[in-house]
Amino acid sequence: MGKRTHQLTAYGITPTENDIYLECDKTSFTEAKKITTTQICEVETTRATTAEDTIEASTGLNTDGTYVSLSTSNYLKAADFAAAGLAENQSNADLLLDAKIKETELIDTGWIEFNYTEIISLRTTKQLLIAAPGANKYIVVEKVLGFNDFNTAAFDNGTDTLNVEYDSGQLIVQWPQTFIESAADLYQEAAKNAADTPINILNEAVYLRTSSADPTLGNAGSLIYIKLFYRIITKP
Repeated sequence: MGKRTHQLTAYGITPTENDIYLECDKTSFTEAKKITTTQICEVETTRATTAEDTIEASTGLNTDGTYVSLSTSNYLKAADFAAAGLAENQSNADLLLDAKIKETELIDTGWIEFNYTEIISLRTTKQLLIAAPGANKYIVVEKVLGFNDFNTAAFDNGTDTLNVEYDSGQLIVQWPQTFIESAADLYQEAAKNAADTPINILNEAVYLRTSSADPTLGNAGSLIYIKLFYRIITKP
């Protein structure tokens, strides 16, 4: 009775107890030998490992696939991941960069329409322009445009200004009373009040409001449109 495969002489390496054996033979052998599946796959395994290491290195990872901390970067230092509560990996690096890109993006609200009923109660009931951005974030308004779509009767706003302000009442920009009282269509950019420096505006919404009293007069077809350009900034 011939030998079983595991009883044959090993070819090339000393096998381990858990190896699976295959019989191999060639004309130079005096008898068949055994070879392991590990030996058969070794060349391909080595090639695949080298290829994986090359791919990982080309994407900026360590050759074991772990993330490389970029201590000299602007937003991808180990401390940045820790502050965001994120593990250091490629996917989370994308999230950090996405958040920073969002901060630099100038957001356009589009034209926001206010009707007659809303306009004549602009002191009593302030009108939302931008919702609160969330904890540890604040809104920086870069530009505000206004359009008074005159109908047939002008509003009376006394000496009041039309203000864009934070929820706390801190002024951002304003139009003079002549904007809301215009007797013709009027397109005008709001002016910043340099004397008013907003403070403590974390997670505050932005509103439209007159400075001291509700406007009067006008008519039911009167409309005012407001358009804002702004950024949302996360505190350090």
